[in-house]
Amino acid sequence: MQEEATSTAPPEVSETRVRPRFNTLVNLEAQFAGQTAIVRNLSANGLGLRHVEQVKVSAPVSVRIYAPENELATQIRCRVVWSRLSSAGGGRGKGLYDTGLFILDGSPVVAGLVARLIHAYGVRDDDSLETKRRMLEARARERAGGMAPSVAPTATMPPITPDQVLLIRAAQDLIASNPEAVTKWHDRARQSLEREGLIAPDAKSSHHRRDVLVVWEFLGRGLGLDVVSTILGPTAEA
Repeated sequence: MQEEATSTAPPEVSETRVRPRFNTLVNLEAQFAGQTAIVRNLSANGLGLRHVEQVKVSAPVSVRIYAPENELATQIRCRVVWSRLSSAGGGRGKGLYDTGLFILDGSPVVAGLVARLIHAYGVRDDDSLETKRRMLEARARERAGGMAPSVAPTATMPPITPDQVLLIRAAQDLIASNPEAVTKWHDRARQSLEREGLIAPDAKSSHHRRDVLVVWEFLGRGLGLDVVSTILGPTAEA
């Protein structure tokens, strides 16, 4: 989704701290993981790339973006957060992959480079995370059959479907790409539990892990907490 740029000024510090995403107006070439890629979007803490060869999720990678703004040929240290086949075909029988990277390097050099690239080529996309969240929330409610979710632990639980697994994993990917959102959704989850009388207002914790509460609230509480907990497994973290 693209919109007309409303300002030519560089991003303010306050803007980059809330990590807005910027879609690129031109095809910026980059080199990473031994292959050429196109930069699709940028934020103060992440990059979105499209490329041909598959990469491993969680792998550390270095990215060099070819642009006049990168006059120092800076390599940006990143971690692969998610990677999946793109809906865009690659031609000659080859598929393309869309990959989200988290920027590990917090140095002023890298921060300045990303800010210059956003200034030169970026169009702000304020609605991307919220739009995706709403879509996932709607799907969660559909899978719940319009029934209010059961929050308290139960002795028996309905079978978990593959769709529920995909839904929760997709939510997990979105949250991982926006670490600042974790605290917000965790706080909202605690408020929801308090409203329903499931924890006391002064309780320091609930019997559900933080990452489970975050995903549950992110999806609009459309799936039961026990379902989310089971899918995320015993050691997952938000």
